[in-house]
Amino acid sequence: MKRIKSLIQQLGYSSTASYLTSRALVKFFGIYMQHYKFYSQPVHSKPRVARSKLDRYEFTWIDKPEKILDQLDRPKNIIEDRFNQGSICLIAKQQDSLQGCLWFVRSKYIEDDVRATYHFSENRVWDYDVYVTPKKRFTILFAALWDTADAWMKEHNIASTLSRISVYNPQSIRSHEAAGAKQIGWMIAIVIKNWQFTISDRSPKLHFSSKNNKTGPSLYFTKI
Repeated sequence: MKRIKSLIQQLGYSSTASYLTSRALVKFFGIYMQHYKFYSQPVHSKPRVARSKLDRYEFTWIDKPEKILDQLDRPKNIIEDRFNQGSICLIAKQQDSLQGCLWFVRSKYIEDDVRATYHFSENRVWDYDVYVTPKKRFTILFAALWDTADAWMKEHNIASTLSRISVYNPQSIRSHEAAGAKQIGWMIAIVIKNWQFTISDRSPKLHFSSKNNKTGPSLYFTKI
């Protein structure tokens, strides 16, 4: 009961119920369940961090696989798929050490956890896999990454970023909401062997797909 009370404090009642359901499904039936919230975050007009403090990091945009991304500890095929669909990655490094990164893609994002494809307008980007190395998670780096990204987005006439966050990751949800992100929807995906059942508040609200349909349902975020 103490564990459940702790989960309720972190996640809330509905997300705790979803989390416990997902744990039971995978433990007893081998069924994978993921529950996402969708967020929209406006581009900030003012920087969060003093410019003089950014000098301690080197910020670089990359659009193809590079050796430094091996430090991110993601499968190489996942990294290659991200670049193949047009993603770019903003990395922050000190010397040759990766300290953090943000991933962005325009027009559409093919999900790499469950099967789904998100479509959105040209004045938005999808951000995902926001990473800060554990030693830097309580420093200015998270804000500095977003300041650098905001500057790039303003140059390219981008008004906001979209993202999906697992309801089981309250830290990420709090970080995004503190930065001004607003929830705009949700989706639950249940994967049973080769089949996936998806329910969402966005059309199509119900969707079945097999592993042959690699892109899954198409969810549109052109109207928010």
